[in-house]
Amino acid sequence: MGSLDMERLNCSVCGRSFAVVEGKPSFLDPEGQAAAEQDQASDKENAFLRFFKRWPTFYYWMTLIVVPIFYTGLTSKKFLLQSAEGERLLNVGSGATLLHPNVLNVDLFYYPNAHVLANAEHLPFPDNTFDRVCSDQVLEHLSAPRAVVAEMIRVTKPGGLIYSAAPFMYPLHPSPKDYTRWSVEGLAAMFAGHTVVESGVLIGPVSGMISVLASGLSVIFSFGITFLRKILHYVFMILVTPLKFLDIIFARLPGAEDTAGNVYVVIKK
Repeated sequence: MGSLDMERLNCSVCGRSFAVVEGKPSFLDPEGQAAAEQDQASDKENAFLRFFKRWPTFYYWMTLIVVPIFYTGLTSKKFLLQSAEGERLLNVGSGATLLHPNVLNVDLFYYPNAHVLANAEHLPFPDNTFDRVCSDQVLEHLSAPRAVVAEMIRVTKPGGLIYSAAPFMYPLHPSPKDYTRWSVEGLAAMFAGHTVVESGVLIGPVSGMISVLASGLSVIFSFGITFLRKILHYVFMILVTPLKFLDIIFARLPGAEDTAGNVYVVIKK
């Protein structure tokens, strides 16, 4: 990868010129980006949720109230807050969330807190650039997660840390697609050849169980009507959400990772 003139957005090696979209540098192929945007808009539920992501704080509290998940392990925010002053931080697939005042957010879509628009399979940064890199609930939505993991490793400095969290026992949640699930061991294996510093349960077994329950009940009582199923899914999620606080206890029990809703790993390059 060559150096980039950030004023003109011209690459010194390939000679390509890149665009600026609403004040943000974009390294996306126009046709590919248009296809991704169309894919996002094709699912009305996903488009509805994306609308509210324009207000990150409101979206955060809305999901906290509606979605039956309770975080008990190391979150991506806590991971980044552990960084030392002056460290370079990267959030891959950030969405609308700003986890740390010094983090660089990269996303495929334009969001208020996205700093750079790029495909995670081709991060526009030189090798060994960042001290800490995170991807939170991203890999499951990618058709080529191993390519993205390779890019995350490439841009991390030797001795740097990578945080990744992904669902295990959790229902399908397209955004706009949903491809894969991982156990703790499976997620760690994505970073084979590098050291696992920490791993564990991010979202406990109760949260995973009631999330599946809400999804299953919506299928049963919608009688094959898609629109009704999606409405009932939110109704049942709200009804079971109070049970998620049981994970304060159960997510810390031995074996919780075997049925965890979500798991995480911290990798040292």
